[in-house]
Amino acid sequence: MAVHIRPGTQASEEPVNQVADLNGARQEFRCDLPLMDEAHAIDALNTLSAPTVLGVSEPLPSGEGARPSWVEYHVCDHDEDDRSGCVVVERREGPS
Repeated sequence: MAVHIRPGTQASEEPVNQVADLNGARQEFRCDLPLMDEAHAIDALNTLSAPTVLGVSEPLPSGEGARPSWVEYHVCDHDEDDRSGCVVVERREGPS
């Protein structure tokens, strides 16, 4: 379950879950969901990096601007008073 962390404070982090149109050339799904705990984060990483979701079963178009699909599990410190920044725990990419 995605949660909004510290709403109304300087350390606020809202969930992002949207499809962005990139100059009409393609659409990009952007998702940054603060999750309740590590178990939910691991489940989300496994779900979103499945071949049918991440696209590892299909080659990506080549050429300028082509980027692999990716999903990243990172730990943020938005719920802390003394912040030092996000730390990437694991990143998985589709074919390049």
